[in-house]
Amino acid sequence: MNLVMATGERLEVRCEQQCFACIGLGDWGWDVGASVGYYTRLLAARVGQEGSVVSCEPSPVNFSQLSKR
Repeated sequence: MNLVMATGERLEVRCEQQCFACIGLGDWGWDVGASVGYYTRLLAARVGQEGSVVSCEPSPVNFSQLSKR
């Protein structure tokens, strides 16, 4: 489900822009409540091999999917 703001902009796009404005190559990122890893993968691409991303997910079902990535 995509959340759409009153401006017609998808909420996810705005969140991504704000989150990634302050993270770059070689940085560390945290994805708390990672679900199946959507933002984890985006963060990993942004920080590259020089950086690291830590993901936390309490749901066993989602964690099993996240662990496969």
